[in-house]
Amino acid sequence: MLTHGHLGHYTGLAQLGREALGAASVPVWAEPRLRSMLESDAPWSLLVEHGHIVLRTGPIDLGGSLLVEALPVPHRDEVSETVAYRVTGPSRSVLWLPDIDSWDAWDRDIVEEVAAVDVAFVDATFFDDGELDRDMSVIPHPRVVDTVRRFVDRAPELASRVHLVHLNHTNPVLWVGSPERAFVERAGLSVAAPGDRFAI
Repeated sequence: MLTHGHLGHYTGLAQLGREALGAASVPVWAEPRLRSMLESDAPWSLLVEHGHIVLRTGPIDLGGSLLVEALPVPHRDEVSETVAYRVTGPSRSVLWLPDIDSWDAWDRDIVEEVAAVDVAFVDATFFDDGELDRDMSVIPHPRVVDTVRRFVDRAPELASRVHLVHLNHTNPVLWVGSPERAFVERAGLSVAAPGDRFAI
């Protein structure tokens, strides 16, 4: 399930091609603009032509009472539209939202969206302004300090549902023991880690 057409979110499909795994008929969900790009632009179109992937758009039913809903989010849509995913299982639900320009730009309220699920993985690309030695306005993302404050101020009881993902290598929250990581953990949020599992 692809969220959008930025570098780190679809280029891994190349590993399914004949030069790597040589996969067969892997279902890949993509919104219309991204699907069109994958169908028409090489080398991605070769994955389709050679049967390594099967592109799908629309409602996602994974079987076993697992349903997935794509939620449009604003995020520099130069290449494709961008979506988050809400996954609903037999007993719990998850929000996967790795990229968005800002919480204020969304036509939904992030606090209300987290309240509607059991676990939320949200964009934490940058900790705060000034993290890069270049103009950060050209790569907008909500700052971790803003995300933390929203939950501390409005719904501290929901903070433990929030897991930060998509951290840039410059984000000091990555470092266990850093003051920035402590700031996040004191507020009750956490940083997602490889191997985390959540039953739904």
